[in-house]
Amino acid sequence: MSAIIPEPPKTRFEKMKTLGPAITFAAASIGIGELVFAGTGGAFFPFILLPFCFFPILLKYYYLKEIGKFTTVTGEDFAKGLLTSSRRILWAFYLITIAFIIPASGGILAFQGQVFQFLLPLHGDPTIGAIIWGEIILGITCGLIVLGHYKGIENISKIVMIAMVLMSLALLVLALPPFGPAPQIKVGEFALGVLYSAALLGWVGSGASTMAMYSSWVKEKGYGLAGKKEDISMEKMMTQISSSESEKSKLRAWVDIARWDVIVSSIVQAIVTVVFFILGSQLLINKTGEITQGTISIIISDMYLTNMGLWAQYFFLIAAFLTFWSTGLTALDGYPRFLKSMTLILVKKSRSHEKKLFYLWIGILVIIAGTTLAIWGGAPLALTMAASVIDGIILTILLSYVIIKVNKQLPGEYKIDQRTRWVLIISAVLFAITLSMLIGVMLTTDFGLPPP
Repeated sequence: MSAIIPEPPKTRFEKMKTLGPAITFAAASIGIGELVFAGTGGAFFPFILLPFCFFPILLKYYYLKEIGKFTTVTGEDFAKGLLTSSRRILWAFYLITIAFIIPASGGILAFQGQVFQFLLPLHGDPTIGAIIWGEIILGITCGLIVLGHYKGIENISKIVMIAMVLMSLALLVLALPPFGPAPQIKVGEFALGVLYSAALLGWVGSGASTMAMYSSWVKEKGYGLAGKKEDISMEKMMTQISSSESEKSKLRAWVDIARWDVIVSSIVQAIVTVVFFILGSQLLINKTGEITQGTISIIISDMYLTNMGLWAQYFFLIAAFLTFWSTGLTALDGYPRFLKSMTLILVKKSRSHEKKLFYLWIGILVIIAGTTLAIWGGAPLALTMAASVIDGIILTILLSYVIIKVNKQLPGEYKIDQRTRWVLIISAVLFAITLSMLIGVMLTTDFGLPPP
């Protein structure tokens, strides 16, 4: 019997080199939740609510672990899992994901444009300059994806994440004593802070659509059966693997690598989130009244300038650009891959159409993002709210249901365990409640934060 599963890496160094899909996911998911909401959360409720920063990352770890395991064990994109659950659910996820992309894509470009307009102004009107920069960045990003490949995107993501962690830690050291002011803790505002921190859960990490498209990167990387050497049916593969101790051992090793990939990604997200919460606690504590929904990245960078000097403002802006550019780059690569997979299944096309559909979806997303930015200069509040409801509530509930149903059908030791099942159920309910709270606050205040 010929080997089905590729040989897993043996040494620790080889295993580290194999990590990547979840780090690419981290590059896609770190954004407004970490740089803006974590920082402003620290400004309103310094230090006392720091533990809340870990909750969303811990909960979303279970989603990624199960999605990565599904693709590693079956060799299929999670779109196949959606189909296995129900064709109606696949259609729902497909259409709702497209609806989410419309407001989300313009918002990412708007932040990138704001930062570059400040660093290298192209127009006297900051809004117009930000739009021009956003469209330029979109064109460059699109070119990188079309001319490159997944490995290039993954390498860029690794570089950006290393840079983000180092820059974040450097800022943290300089914000704390002896370089920065002594920490202040507002214990009396704990109750109100709990409400804000609960709402923060929905913004840190990523939404369901990003978590689902993570499977496309696992498949592209070739973990486990995703890197199978033969194009044979799932039933035949499982029969051959179950009768070979060598194949079972290799699959087990790949599942463990996928799990460590997610652990490393979660650590990176936790570091960035905690650092910016502490920076908010240290540097923005007396500036909460200035935080509005306008050019937030510029406003916050000005606050760092006031507290730490000119270098800190540019340091933050570069960190913000790296974050949002990597988010745009990875999203423009990941969403077309996942939408392509769902399209192939829904229209019943062969895998020979994969490349054409991938480029088609890149084109559609570029048009959507560019048009949204040109018309609205980003994403209006109403569309942002719509995106939050779609990605944080509707898709999260659907994703939780599908993971529980589909991963119960995985063979033997890979079935979803009882603890993970309950974590996903509780997470879906928690994200729905907390995002509803956040939306309510955003509709009744200027920027969606409790009044100072």
